[in-house]
This record gives sequence, C-alpha cells and structure tokens, in this order.
Amino acid sequence: MKKIISLALAAAMAAGLAGCGRFRTATRSAEEFALVDDTQYTMSTDVGPAMPEQTKGAAVALAVNSDGLEDGGRNAALWQGVQNFCTAFGFTAQNFVATQAGTDGARDALLQAADSGAKVVVCAGEEVANALYTVQDERSGVNFLLLDEEPHTDDYVSYKTGANVHCVLFQEEQAAFLAGYATVMDGNLDLGFVGTDEMPGVVRYCTGFLQGAELAAEESGEQVSVKVWYSGSLEASDEITARIAGWYAEGTQAVLAVDGAMIQCAVEATQDTAGRVIGADWDRTSLGTQVLTSAVKRYSTTVQQQLYGFFQDGMVWNKDSAGASERVGVTNQAVGLPTLEWRFTNFTTEDYAALYERIRTSDVKVERYSDSDNLPETPNVTVSIQN
Repeated sequence: MKKIISLALAAAMAAGLAGCGRFRTATRSAEEFALVDDTQYTMSTDVGPAMPEQTKGAAVALAVNSDGLEDGGRNAALWQGVQNFCTAFGFTAQNFVATQAGTDGARDALLQAADSGAKVVVCAGEEVANALYTVQDERSGVNFLLLDEEPHTDDYVSYKTGANVHCVLFQEEQAAFLAGYATVMDGNLDLGFVGTDEMPGVVRYCTGFLQGAELAAEESGEQVSVKVWYSGSLEASDEITARIAGWYAEGTQAVLAVDGAMIQCAVEATQDTAGRVIGADWDRTSLGTQVLTSAVKRYSTTVQQQLYGFFQDGMVWNKDSAGASERVGVTNQAVGLPTLEWRFTNFTTEDYAALYERIRTSDVKVERYSDSDNLPETPNVTVSIQN
C-alpha cells in the first residue's frame, strides 16, 4: 500500500504549483517537475484502488489540544486534511477540541474521539502524546494516528506505542535544508538560527539549515556565516527579541526561528531593520512581510496519505504500521516550503522544484544530525555557536 501511495505522490508532484493535483504518470523529468502546496492538496479518488466495501459510512475523528482549530497552525492543517480526505472518499469528519490546556484536557478530547464511533482518531503534539500513553491501552479497540510525537510519560522516561497506534515523524532536516539553500541562493549570506533548546527535533532543523546553506554556498562560490543560538526558554521575552535584533543590527539578513515563541521574537526583532525571518513547522507568512519563507511539515497532505493507507488495509494498521513509527519527508511530499506566496526574489519556484527533485531522487542527500555536539562539515559556511 505504501508503494502505491509513493507512486501516486510522484505523479502528483507534476500537477503544478496552483492546482490541487490529479495523479497521472509515475515519473517526470526535472523540467516538468512541480509541487502542489499543502493548503491546496486533496487526495484524488483515482489515486489507486477503490475503497473496500466495508469502509463505507466510516467516520474519522480529530482530537486536538486546547489551541483549537482556528489558529492557522498544525491543528487547522490537520483538520483541513481530515475534511478533504473524508469529502473525497465519502467519509464523515468530526473533531474534538480539549476544553483545557495540558495533558488532562488532551486526555478528555482523546476519550471523546475514541468513544465517538470513529474508525480512527487523528491526533498530534506533545500534550496529546502524553495522554495517549495511557489512553491507547484504555481504548485498545480504537485505532490512533499520532503525528509529530510518540506516546510517552510526562517525564519522557518511558515510551510505548501500542498495536492500535501508528506514529508519523517528520524529517525536519530536509525542510530546513530547502530553506537554507533557497535563502543563500537568493543572496543572503549572513544568517542566523535560534531555537528554544537542543532537543533532537530542533537540532535537526539547525543542521539541515546548515547543510542547505553549505550546498548553496558551494554551488554559488560564496562564503556564508551562520550564528546559532539555543535560547533555553520556551517563552517569548524582551531579552530574546533584543538578542536577535542585535544580530540584525550587525548585518544578519535572515534568521531561521524554531518554535512559535522564537518566531514571535524574531518577527518583533525585525522592526526598523531589513531583517527577514524564516519560520518552521507550518507556513508563517501571515505574520507579516518580514517572513521570507517557512520550513514546513505538510500536515494536510500527510494525514490524507496516512488515512488512505489505513482504509485501504481494511481499517486496521498493517504489520509495518501497527505499533510503529514512520519518518516522512521529501519522498512523501511531507516537508517543503510554502509556495502560494513566494517571497524570494532570485530563487524561483522552478529552482525550488528542481532542488526538491534532486533530494527526492537522492542526487542530493540530507544527513540527519540530532545531537548539537555533532554538526555537519561546512567548509563554505562559518558557524558561530552563541551559547
């Protein structure tokens, strides 16, 4: 089933930047290659075999934290994906939003979704993953699709994924690679990176960014510098904003900021400067023209792909998915840059599509580094650790 979806995705890439995408041929040349933006993607009914008869009338539930569905972020993208999928295949979409913040609120939303009669509950994020650690056993007859996390205890000491759960993790390093390469090729040679902490996911954003900047520097014959700083805080503050503003004042042209608080600080720091911000996780262009691009996880696209496989396999996780984690990236069109509002000047969408194809076909390889003590070699990029 995953092979069928992979072939269909390769065809969908050729559908164009502005279309929702219909699956055609399985291979295209680099000149014909194009991307479909995550916000426009709807899985087509001709992707592959028709849905099994027993799936008719099925419901899909989305359980989310108290951030709700209107924040324009991950929850909103997942809900769009669930709705698009259910509309395309004649299923019912429903959502359950936690009424309070934290693990208890997430647990309530998960239990309501699990007891709703849905064949699968889609969920995402840290609070939900914490709650799912116990809920997966309490509702062992319900299937769960968890994105961005794996079920764990509150202290992160114990991880456990039941046979009724499938986890999807993203290759952040590939998304950041695309952003780093594009930013340098657009003429920005003095860059910065700021993250909340040195957790593996944040580090992967950093090291992917460095690898992308390195390849662009090598191919353009330029020398690039990147300041790297982990703030150690999950909250936005005047001190963090002032630190980033100081970078801009010293000539830093663009900063990749990971986590919503850091992105907020970076945007505020651009005031009265020509500095630009690169967002992470989802499209942040709505924050203002200061946002150059974002290294995004394509939640809507990914949830539709995963649901298709689940229902094709008879509304159960198959032997490769049950109790297992899957890491998705360029090969699945699961990461990328937003294309609806393209803000690069010299680096075009055609350049982006060609780079994407180079990664997809392994002509360009992006290595995964999850430890800040182990950085990629970057002879054309001078890295200055600010911690």
